[in-house]
Amino acid sequence: MWIAIVAVGVVIIGIAAYAATGRLGEMPDEAVTDDPRGRVPEGAVDEAFLAGLIIPTRLNGYAPDGVDEHLAAVVAGTAPPSRDVRFPVVRGGYNMAVVDEILERVSAREETPPVVSDADPETGDDL
Repeated sequence: MWIAIVAVGVVIIGIAAYAATGRLGEMPDEAVTDDPRGRVPEGAVDEAFLAGLIIPTRLNGYAPDGVDEHLAAVVAGTAPPSRDVRFPVVRGGYNMAVVDEILERVSAREETPPVVSDADPETGDDL
């Protein structure tokens, strides 16, 4: 009886050692998630961006109505600074990481100083 128990233990240790060499397959370098990806277009947040935008939802996330209203205000130019915006967290809300990424894009645009031209507004010639 003891011989069988020891033999099973040796076999289990052997399988574990073989698995540790990586020959049974390895985990991928990046984690695989089953979260829906949505669709976040490249470029500036404008009307075309909003037309192509599909923000994925999560079990808990930002309130979709508040996010949609804020993004519409960004496009209209009436939104407060994105760094000051807070959204309530609700069940079935927008994926917070995706919304935060979009808001970072908006904040970067807000922080970029406007280009000032030295040209005469009437003639376009440099002053």
